Amino acid sequence: MKMTQGLSQQLKQQQILSQKQIQSLKILSLSAEDLEREMYREAEENPALIIKNFRNSEIRSSSRITSASRQASDVNLKVLESKADLRESLQDHLMSQINMMQLSESEHELAFQLIHHLDNNGFMVYNSMNFLNKKDPRQDKAMLKKVTSIIQHLDPTGTCTRNYEESLLVQAKEKTNPDKLALFILDGHFNFLDPLNIKLICEKLNKFARSQKKLFGLDKKTLDFYENFNVTEEEVEKAVEFIRRLNPHPGAAYSTNGTNYIMADVTVTESQEHVNRDNFAKGIIKNGNGSLIIKVGAATEPEIYINPQLASSDSKDIKESLKKAREFLDSLNYRKSTLLTSCCYIVKKQLDFFNKGPGHLHPLSQKDLAKLLNLHEATISRMAGTKYLQCSFGLFPIKQFFTNAVSRDPQTDKVLSQDQVLFALKNVLEQHRNDIKKPSDKILAEILNQQGIKIARRTVAKYRAKLNIESSYSR
Repeated sequence: MKMTQGLSQQLKQQQILSQKQIQSLKILSLSAEDLEREMYREAEENPALIIKNFRNSEIRSSSRITSASRQASDVNLKVLESKADLRESLQDHLMSQINMMQLSESEHELAFQLIHHLDNNGFMVYNSMNFLNKKDPRQDKAMLKKVTSIIQHLDPTGTCTRNYEESLLVQAKEKTNPDKLALFILDGHFNFLDPLNIKLICEKLNKFARSQKKLFGLDKKTLDFYENFNVTEEEVEKAVEFIRRLNPHPGAAYSTNGTNYIMADVTVTESQEHVNRDNFAKGIIKNGNGSLIIKVGAATEPEIYINPQLASSDSKDIKESLKKAREFLDSLNYRKSTLLTSCCYIVKKQLDFFNKGPGHLHPLSQKDLAKLLNLHEATISRMAGTKYLQCSFGLFPIKQFFTNAVSRDPQTDKVLSQDQVLFALKNVLEQHRNDIKKPSDKILAEILNQQGIKIARRTVAKYRAKLNIESSYSR
């Protein structure tokens, strides 16, 4: 065989991703739990970043950890991990107290649901309304309020609250002779503690009181309160010290064995507020006479931002740290905006699901969404892969909202998704559950065909298996 050598030129179009783009795609692909871990890691390594530390509910600047201290920490961690955790779980501890109370059957069932959906810190990260049994008319908002209050005042005090601020307020109110200024701060004015500077906090509190006095329509009691409001730095320091003695994570001391919680990356809630059109930038989707509100970010996601004290530094090293910090924050913003816009499109397309529940998803592919957003399909895959969406019907993987078209109704020319066909098949099987002779896959296909769902017998068999329902011979 004769071989020849020669030169040839080829023109290829190739996209080379920058380091910043690579980081943005990496952040986009992270789950809520992994993102939180990444934020703390980045703040630990970069002195230009400040992160809100929820363990002591203060703002603190991150600092580099020495190699020696890191190694010592790793050794201690391995020792702890090698021992069995014999502590009682938070759920068992709370339920043991509930079981000793004289509660109705409905109250006990609701308490069980609430307690077993608390996270490792004892917080209720989901909408507690979801745990009301719709088949039990006795379980209403009044009962939910009562049972939630009962759990909040069990030992440890402050569980079944939405976040550490609400938990601290519940704990503070239960103390004998609680600090009144601390109660005021915890009741909707916690942001005055940021930053934790006594003089500045004192100034902000007094300024706020002066502004409130100017408001119209205040009742006499409220007006008298603000008229006499003039705190000193000593009073602020005392209030802060009172708050420090409370526990921002009441459930953290208990075992988490056997408990694995999923954080929702996106929440969709119903609103009665009427809007004329969708607003994707604000996460608002028009829904009949009301709207759906989409929010991105887990309930436990910390706040992270650039240290203002370093922003104007002339140091070369600090400037490099600031550059990396800004790139990291840009990646976080890219993740949030991509996730918000994507989920707005998903909610808009799947409105029937968010109004009626599972079984009402319309055909939607990741490729379709990528075209709408002018993004690569792989970007959509990263967005949906490990993330979860919380709505009134429960917690769902975002990738579940993508479903293929499998049938077309010849009368309406309506394309049906796999989700809709599975739902229809499940309903048919439920209707014939008590039949002595169970319908075969062929008969099931005929029944579905009569409903306008044209699928073959073998497709019925595949979907029946997906529903974990045996064949007519075994049923």
